[in-house]
Amino acid sequence: MAPRVFLEHGSLLHRAKMYREKLHSGERFSPALKLTLCLPVIFWLLLYQSAKSIPNFLRQNIDVITLPSLEETILFGHSLQHFPASMIPNDAQGRAASLAFMDILAAIPYLLHFGTAVVFAIFLYFYHRKEINRRGLPILQPWTFVFCFGIMNAFAVLAQLTWPTAPPWYYEVYGDQTPSYDMTGNPAGLQNADSILGFGLFKAIYGESSIVFGSWPSLHGAWPIMITFFMPTTGGKLFGATYTALVWWAAMYLNHHFFVDLLGAAFFATSSFYLGIYIIKKVKIHFGDTMYRHATFYVLAGP
Repeated sequence: MAPRVFLEHGSLLHRAKMYREKLHSGERFSPALKLTLCLPVIFWLLLYQSAKSIPNFLRQNIDVITLPSLEETILFGHSLQHFPASMIPNDAQGRAASLAFMDILAAIPYLLHFGTAVVFAIFLYFYHRKEINRRGLPILQPWTFVFCFGIMNAFAVLAQLTWPTAPPWYYEVYGDQTPSYDMTGNPAGLQNADSILGFGLFKAIYGESSIVFGSWPSLHGAWPIMITFFMPTTGGKLFGATYTALVWWAAMYLNHHFFVDLLGAAFFATSSFYLGIYIIKKVKIHFGDTMYRHATFYVLAGP
């Protein structure tokens, strides 16, 4: 009898079945809905990764004139590149230490950038996991973030491919010379952080970039804006705004983006947020109650 009891109650197969049932019971939305809302992210990732494979003869000419001209017009002939390092005299006491501090300070958000969206999406998932609407059904906020985030990135990469623009580090070194798509990415001011760290971390990261000439719009500047929109508390939004300001400063201090690139980031983030919210409303109408994985498990509190 012992083997039979083990097979029925203690086997790995039995435990796996119980775990699977428990996992499914915790799912809030249907797989079809989740896949639909992930489509913009999937499209963005495929588009970005395939950008390197586009033959040069199919690519647009790289614009090296427009962004510096717009920058000069918007800032009335001034520049925010390398600020405030550009304001410190070369012979100033403590200049080297000040620059080293700013180099590391600017490098931190650039390094964290690659994981912020994933970490924030996980945070939203757990924050809203037990939250319900007036009908007693779970809210769609975490998946709405994924959807809006995907729309923003997809449209931004499309803009970068259809209107390739040279970043400020290129303009500073080469002026208005015609660039080549065969050039690899440049870490610009981040090479100072590499020197401090003692190894070429950022050189390796930017040397493998799929889109070297995609200065406008700045996705580094757009990501924290989108995250701030979805922060669930006032304190969170204040933190997000502070982090956005840090990233914007770092983008110009490190010579990766013009100020006009960051204005483009604000436009893409804001328009994608409201576009995504609008589409989500239509998606809810289309899916109805079938959008919920286990709708019968929730108690409807009203019409």
